[in-house]
Amino acid sequence: MSYSVADLPNFNGEWKGYYEQFGNAHAMVLSFTFNAAGTISGEGDDTVGQYTITGKVEPDSSFQFTKQYAGAHSVEYKGTVQWGDGELPVMSGKWSNGQETDSFLLRPNKNMQQFSSEWKGCYSQFGSKHEMKLTFLMFQQDAKIFGAGTDDIGKYEISGCVDPKNCFCFTKQYIDAHSVSYSGSVHWKKMPTLQGNWVLGDQTDSFELKPVQCMQEYSGEWKGYYMQNGNQNDMDTCFAFYQDGQIAGKGKDSIDSY
Repeated sequence: MSYSVADLPNFNGEWKGYYEQFGNAHAMVLSFTFNAAGTISGEGDDTVGQYTITGKVEPDSSFQFTKQYAGAHSVEYKGTVQWGDGELPVMSGKWSNGQETDSFLLRPNKNMQQFSSEWKGCYSQFGSKHEMKLTFLMFQQDAKIFGAGTDDIGKYEISGCVDPKNCFCFTKQYIDAHSVSYSGSVHWKKMPTLQGNWVLGDQTDSFELKPVQCMQEYSGEWKGYYMQNGNQNDMDTCFAFYQDGQIAGKGKDSIDSY
């Protein structure tokens, strides 16, 4: 699975990394927003202070952005976007303040622990696809994986691990029955996808698993707008998302309450 700069909006949010100066590495924590036109905006803080970011990513994966410290100097950052382990983007290059220059590196702050929840997918066997539903798949800080689920064979438990390069392996142990070995790589595109192959004796084939996004977690206040006759009209809505897919809510806009 290959990605390009057009996929960067999938990684809007917190990024972490460092810049080097005088032989020391200094931590950076910032929030990036990439849009479809390639513009970059954001904000963050480091050992110098708080700052805002403006810049652009080009179609050839080169980029530049300015880090403007609040009420102080600015620093120019230039480099190239590369896709690292697990196809997470890596921004690296050189910074310059007009007098000094050194290297930097930034990665999106993604980790599998964020996606410990229900997962769904399928495995292939003898030319047919078979559904898998994991009632929970937990990713621990020590890189261990454990979980439980069901498929058309029966109930099972899972144990395994994922390494720093986003390669994983786990064993699916059917209750009072045989076990199947699974291995592959984590592929990132906004949400992680586990892809690879399963092995049972001399049989092997592919599989894929994705986390189930639960809108119930996002019940609450939402804000936004709608456009009409070239004007932007604010909306303030309280949404309730239910397990059966139903939506309810109430709110207010420039016309009235609803």
